[in-house]
Amino acid sequence: MYLGRIQIERSVALSALGVAWFWGFAALFLTLGTVHALPELAAALMGIVVGALLCVQLVGGRVELGFAPLGTLLMSFFVWQLNDTEGGSVFWRYASLAGVGLGGGLFVVPLYAFAQQNMRHQALGWLAALTLILSALMVLLLLSIDLGLERLGLGLQRRQFILALGNVAVALYIYKQAPEFFIRLLLWVLTRVMYRIQTEGVHKVPLDGPAVLVCNHVSFMDPLIIGASLPRPARFVMYHKIFKLPLVHLFFKAVKAIAIAPAKEDPAMLEEAYRRIAAELDEGHLVVIYPEGSITFDGEIQAFRSGIERILARNPVPVYPMALRGVWGSWFSRYRGQALKGLPRRFRARIRIIVGDEIAPENATASRLEQCVRALRGPYR
Repeated sequence: MYLGRIQIERSVALSALGVAWFWGFAALFLTLGTVHALPELAAALMGIVVGALLCVQLVGGRVELGFAPLGTLLMSFFVWQLNDTEGGSVFWRYASLAGVGLGGGLFVVPLYAFAQQNMRHQALGWLAALTLILSALMVLLLLSIDLGLERLGLGLQRRQFILALGNVAVALYIYKQAPEFFIRLLLWVLTRVMYRIQTEGVHKVPLDGPAVLVCNHVSFMDPLIIGASLPRPARFVMYHKIFKLPLVHLFFKAVKAIAIAPAKEDPAMLEEAYRRIAAELDEGHLVVIYPEGSITFDGEIQAFRSGIERILARNPVPVYPMALRGVWGSWFSRYRGQALKGLPRRFRARIRIIVGDEIAPENATASRLEQCVRALRGPYR
């Protein structure tokens, strides 16, 4: 999309459209008579404040679009719940109003943040103008539709129900456009329930532009732990037999993982993997690589292979060494000789993710990167 001489990426324009939907929803929500008094309005506004603060606190201030579809679903649920509170419990009515606001905060804050993060500073004025224009048009559109439905004889509760359904449609649309963000949110919840994760240096990972991250490979959970801890989505290069596992194959496809095989197993797949990696870097994405080539059998870091040098020769992008500590010994590692064997014993184990300083591509040899990762991990496994 072009505004004057400024190009706005599709993802940013969609974020602005999402913000516009929020304001249209808010205007229609108030017009439908769901808020009868100032204290009820205060409950809804307080919910927005809490939702906004949750967005910031839960993920350490980074942009996490996965909250957006979750927020719309909460908004729809509590709008529907309001139908059952009319003339009923005052407590549940206030709770439902606060719930609508909570969902609104979870929905709109990530969209605002994502749009601003992905726009050049000199174009922020254009973004603000676009958002304001779309919001005004959305308010006008939704109020016009509601007026038409009212003239057709639809009552207040039915129109509230239609508003809730519209919000569900928005959630599904957001998920379809950016499924990886919602998946990242689910992974963040899952990994934080299973482990006590500490991060160090993750702020060094650039918020935009291409980069390669190299890390030691300790367990089958490594991509999930790392993916949920990085400040933006990443493309993981993974062994093709793991990529093709039943049930999780669709998940790996959704997060755009890249299947790779050694030349002796499938040279064509290896070349396709290099092509995919180059394409992802050309598009400005993060790519995470495990240069050891396989999960460790003894907890120690194996020799890094030279494939990373071929990647950087094609795409000379910044490289960030990264190390995992504390994963060895988990149920998903080969600590017992075979992963996923027996019963898990280390629930809520302490794990540490450490990101080192940027290394220029011309200096990022396999041996140097191996030394950097070894130094970051230290004697801990």
